[in-house]
Amino acid sequence: MLIGTSGITLSLLFLACVSFFIPVSVLQGYLTVAGMLMYIMAFAIGPGVIVWLCLSEILPTPIRANGMAVCLFANSLTSTLLAGAFLQIAHVFGYAGNFILCGLTTLLYFMLVYKFLPESNQKTLEEIEQVFSE
Repeated sequence: MLIGTSGITLSLLFLACVSFFIPVSVLQGYLTVAGMLMYIMAFAIGPGVIVWLCLSEILPTPIRANGMAVCLFANSLTSTLLAGAFLQIAHVFGYAGNFILCGLTTLLYFMLVYKFLPESNQKTLEEIEQVFSE
């Protein structure tokens, strides 16, 4: 998760630099595609997959099904709102500003994961529940 969110943050800041410093050209297009590919790869190895694994491990068994449903709804709602607002935000702050805003938000996400998400590798669900009950 930390590697994925780091990659996302770096790719978004890269995209902000490309949008801000490189004039509209073929080079900017290629660099933007490269930045988007970096973003997709980082998302695929991090939050795109691991967040669902983490949720299934940290939610207590009695509420796991309902908790996963609530999390899926919140995730889908947030994605929809961000996708719907992306162009309006870009209109106000520009693409560079939009990428910086998203990059800073992902950096905050990284810090929260680092501080609060316990390591669950080689632990049973009961051991993970014990960590949260303490």
